[in-house]
Amino acid sequence: MRDRPALERECARQIRFLFAWAMRRERFGLKANPAQYVLPGHIAGQAEARFRVLEVDELHAYLAAAATLKSPQRTFAEGLALTGQRPGDLGRMRWSELDLDRKVWLSSRLSTGYVLRVALSEAFAGRLAEMRRNLRRCR
Repeated sequence: MRDRPALERECARQIRFLFAWAMRRERFGLKANPAQYVLPGHIAGQAEARFRVLEVDELHAYLAAAATLKSPQRTFAEGLALTGQRPGDLGRMRWSELDLDRKVWLSSRLSTGYVLRVALSEAFAGRLAEMRRNLRRCR
């Protein structure tokens, strides 16, 4: 595993979690967590930030796969590609944060803690407007 530091860190986390779980059950006779000092950063070093950009053919394949989904999953999958935002941030998007006329999303719930102005593409803004119309019809 020495050539797979992310896997090493995850294994260390899971081992600590397993022993913490066993201690809470109180039926295994553990007085202390034997993995308490097994720290993921000491096992495999600190995680390095990655920078990954999809190639054009990968983006086309992703969008083709997204097109096979039904709404709202399709809109979400396309939104990831069209905005470049994190899945958690996009999933927490609120209607009140959107200005679909100006095609802007003012996100104040990003995991970074910053307010971010995200320009929405014509395609994604149209999809969101369609979702909003469909939601209003259902009420």
